[in-house]
Amino acid sequence: MDSDNLSVGIDLGTTTACIATCRDDVVQIITNIQGDNLTPCFVSFSDTGLPAGDDAKKQMSQDLSNAPFGAERRIGCRDSKSGIRLYHAGETKEVVPRDILTIILRKLKKDADSFLGTDVTKAVIAVPVYFDDAQRQATKDAGKLAGWEVLRVINQSTAAAIAYGLEKVAPVERERSIMVLHLGGGILTISSFLIEEGIFEMTGTVTDRCIGGDVFTERLVDHFASEFERKFDKDLRGDSTALWRLESACEEAKCRLSTEDEIFLEIASLYDGHDFRSSLSQSRFEELNQDLFASILEHFENILSTGRLKKELVEEVVLSGGSTRIPKIREMVSEFFNNRALLKFIPPEEVVAHGAAVQAAILSDDKWIDSCNFCCIFNVVPLSLGVETLGGVMATIVGRHSTMPTRKSEYFTTVADNQTSILLRIHEGQRIRTRDNRFLGQLELSGIPPAARGVPRIEVIFEVDPNGVLIVSAFQRSADLSNMLTVSAENGNLTSEEIERMVLDGEQHQAEDEAFANALRTQMAVECMESTTQEVAVWSGPTEAALLEIEEAH
Repeated sequence: MDSDNLSVGIDLGTTTACIATCRDDVVQIITNIQGDNLTPCFVSFSDTGLPAGDDAKKQMSQDLSNAPFGAERRIGCRDSKSGIRLYHAGETKEVVPRDILTIILRKLKKDADSFLGTDVTKAVIAVPVYFDDAQRQATKDAGKLAGWEVLRVINQSTAAAIAYGLEKVAPVERERSIMVLHLGGGILTISSFLIEEGIFEMTGTVTDRCIGGDVFTERLVDHFASEFERKFDKDLRGDSTALWRLESACEEAKCRLSTEDEIFLEIASLYDGHDFRSSLSQSRFEELNQDLFASILEHFENILSTGRLKKELVEEVVLSGGSTRIPKIREMVSEFFNNRALLKFIPPEEVVAHGAAVQAAILSDDKWIDSCNFCCIFNVVPLSLGVETLGGVMATIVGRHSTMPTRKSEYFTTVADNQTSILLRIHEGQRIRTRDNRFLGQLELSGIPPAARGVPRIEVIFEVDPNGVLIVSAFQRSADLSNMLTVSAENGNLTSEEIERMVLDGEQHQAEDEAFANALRTQMAVECMESTTQEVAVWSGPTEAALLEIEEAH
């Protein structure tokens, strides 16, 4: 592969980042300047500069307030523009998560250039599956500011599936089901895929931000802080430096417990002059996190149930993320799938970067595509997308878990005689009434030739690109009218918790919404919609299929 086609894959995790390249069908992890495969996602705003990665993490013990991390969680969110206040170069400054992420991505580019001995610009960035279009666009913007040409933003779970699935995508006569357990430092994601003739289709996903390596570490911190308090009658939780030192020791202890039956902890002068010594067994660690481990299996049950998939039909289970090294988690997941062997021979901390590098090579080198079994990727829309119609009813156009990219259309019409414009209010969510969903934006089509109500036919097209960006178009082809709306970050977006809450809300109110749909069906069967002066839309000849589409948008 020549230098013009050189590319990398980046796993942008909550706590660490990993970068890899694929050359001559071989994936190679790019080590940073310190010689490590993983780079901490830390930035330190100090008087001496803006170090990122390991250097920034080392400075945290000296100045915790000026070393933010976890920017990946907040990038593109509604509150991300409020910024983080830091003291830098003698004055208080405000930075937004995108700025922090840009510094981290710039650090990764410097490491990649040094490792590869050339200026590399092309990259595929893997992000959490719950990222919406605004968060993905913000990630692309940060990449561009850092000097990257971002070829695509893909899901971490998808990248992990590619890492193991590329050699298995030769055409076969049947589709295969696989699942990916991604458990990193900050979040749990379980995704299901169908693979057929080289096509990866994500059929379902569930996320839980209350389960992750950081939470396991917090359990250890609380355990040892309580032990310290019992021994010395002192509570160290109010001292940020002591707490940081304990957290660092607990993080190391957690990692060691993946390979050792028991660890010993020793921290000199931890707090108020007291040295702290203790020990912890692997079995005790499992007891402290028993409820979290059990929740992982519950999430597996839920995604199988939602996708109407029997676990006996799941052919492969991929482990991704450093926390999947925990022996108890591996044991429980294997037993859950009838003692199936798990795919883990690629280091779980590196598997996402591995898959992203393969995808980057495919996108950047046509010859590479021609010489291999090409794979296609289809991610899914996290929430249903639709238009508000008369009566505040949401007409779902793109259903939840539709594969991306996708293009769906519906026909609408006017509700009043001689109506010359139509207002399309775009929503996302799982409820039938738009008041229960989330407003994304609106699009007006003006200049409609006067006609009796119900005569004009307005085609509304929803397009979601591979990066999750939504484009809504409206056409009246007979009058050569059109307008378009791109849903951007300016419209705000949802956190993973909000997405999960909206899905749960739809499930909890399913009976209520079904009753409303039945009443609506009866009303439509009896009479046409009453005339109104509101410039809203109704379905053009609502059908049973259209009504069913609403009912099944849960």
